[in-house]
Amino acid sequence: MFVEWITEINLECRSDSLSPLLAEHLLKMPKTVGSLALLFALIDGDNEAVGKIATARALEWADYLRSHAERLYSAATNRDVDGAKLILKRRNKLPNPFKAKQVQQRGWSALDTTAAAQGAIDLLLEYGYLTEVETPTAGRPRLDYWWHSDFVPEEDD
Repeated sequence: MFVEWITEINLECRSDSLSPLLAEHLLKMPKTVGSLALLFALIDGDNEAVGKIATARALEWADYLRSHAERLYSAATNRDVDGAKLILKRRNKLPNPFKAKQVQQRGWSALDTTAAAQGAIDLLLEYGYLTEVETPTAGRPRLDYWWHSDFVPEEDD
């Protein structure tokens, strides 16, 4: 049962049908399932080996835990989408180029932290709205984000 389950998880995670965050989480689940199965076996008094009943119970718990993980990661993904939509809507309020910190400093809802602003910007990069340009400095390189010519802010937006 465990081998069949872990094979399905690995195939699903490699198929690109899941968000990278959820896939990373699911790839860590085998350790959780193994630990749960061992605990269930010990609770049931199985001192020799982890049996089918304990393994099945652990796999049921894995399904339950996965449903919660899917909801949590979905909320994070939706937050990035909502933030990206907001940046697009208000792109005329940003210079071209702009920095992630400039988005965060605007205090726009859902973009009020550096992580939220960066998540939305990463999504805009992924979908071709922005280009990232790294400029060397004396310290850390500076990252500037340029709107693609099709998405340059218009004055009357």
